[in-house]
Amino acid sequence: MEWIELKSQRHIDKFMDEFYEFHDSCIKECSYITGISIDKNEQCINQDINGSSIKFIFESQLCNPIEIYFEGIKEANIYTYDKQKYFNSISEAMFFIENDLIYWVNSLEWNKDSINKEVTYVVCQNAKYRSIY
Repeated sequence: MEWIELKSQRHIDKFMDEFYEFHDSCIKECSYITGISIDKNEQCINQDINGSSIKFIFESQLCNPIEIYFEGIKEANIYTYDKQKYFNSISEAMFFIENDLIYWVNSLEWNKDSINKEVTYVVCQNAKYRSIY
């Protein structure tokens, strides 16, 4: 499947409708690319001009799995749940654009000033998605 860019709030809202607001979904996989590497002279270099990126694979009880690729990461928190206390599913998520940044958060209770790190969130410059099947 081809990547579909999420360039505007209208695109994000349409995506959220199609993916049922992430209701009854979960993050199956996550990968993080820093954009930094060591060159042949053993120097740290910024290899990727877009900076770091994060890719999530989401599964849902309501629709096909999707992959979201977040680019130009400004801030992120990946919370690993204590399996004895929590069930690691998403009831509903927030996905919005503010001040030219894209926010994805796995909880409606989160806000930008929150110090609660028991959520997974990404703040980035660009986002795109594709259906896996």
